[in-house]
Order: sequence, then C-alpha cells, then structure tokens
Amino acid sequence: MSMTTVKTTTRKFEQGNAVRCECNGFSIILEPTSTTQGANANMNPMEAVLCALGGCEALVSMNYAKSNNINLKDVYVEIEGNLDSDGMLVQNVKPGFNNIKCNVYLDTDANDQQVKALTDFIKNKGPVVDTIKNPVQLDIKSVVRASVK
Repeated sequence: MSMTTVKTTTRKFEQGNAVRCECNGFSIILEPTSTTQGANANMNPMEAVLCALGGCEALVSMNYAKSNNINLKDVYVEIEGNLDSDGMLVQNVKPGFNNIKCNVYLDTDANDQQVKALTDFIKNKGPVVDTIKNPVQLDIKSVVRASVK
C-alpha cells in the first residue's frame, strides 16, 4: 500500500459554541467541556482523541484476528486519559494528556501464544497508537481572509 492523504475540514457550527468536523462524507460535532462554556451535548476534542484510539485498537484487533484465523468473539476497549484542565489557560501547564491508560478486553478461545501475538500487534501497529506515541511533523498555518468558503 502506498502513502495516503487524509483530509478533514472543521468549521464553526451554526448553533452554540461548537464545531463540525467532516471527513470522507461523515461528520461529528465537537464542543468544549462543560467547564469551559460548552453545552455538554457532544464530545470535546480530547474525548474524541480517546474514542479514536479505542476505535483503532478494536478495529486493529478484529482485523488481525480475522487475518490470523483467531476466533475473536468480542473486543471491548476501555481508555482513560489524565490532563490538567488549566493547561489551556496557564502558561507552564501542559495542555494535553499527561498519560493515557488503555485496557483491551478480548473474548477469544485463542491460545496464549496467539493472544500474545495479537496483543503485541495492537500495541505497536495501530495507526492512532503510533500517532500518539511518536512525534508527528505538524505544520499549523493561519490564513486570514475576508470571507470563508
């Protein structure tokens, strides 16, 4: 498989203090946490990061199991991340997660060796895991213009 570019758009949502994120014909609405003026009707961006991680871990588990003839009856991912809510407002406080704990529960009749191989694979080959664990070149540019299309 070759390099693929994923493109998303995010813009101010028509109602309230929220944004609509779109990619590949799908959309989600994100808002700040209720402690920062949000209505708490949708996930905030940090919750969405954890959901993306959990979704990735579950899907990678399912695909690995299928391609390796492992009977995976169910997979359940539980994730929690710790962050300081002052991070966006206070100068010397990290605004992102300080740590993330992820438990992947596998319902399978696979042997110990197969489970270890599956576990090793999902720890190292999930694209969201890789994006979080390893630095990514990020280039943020601000473009000012009179009207937004």
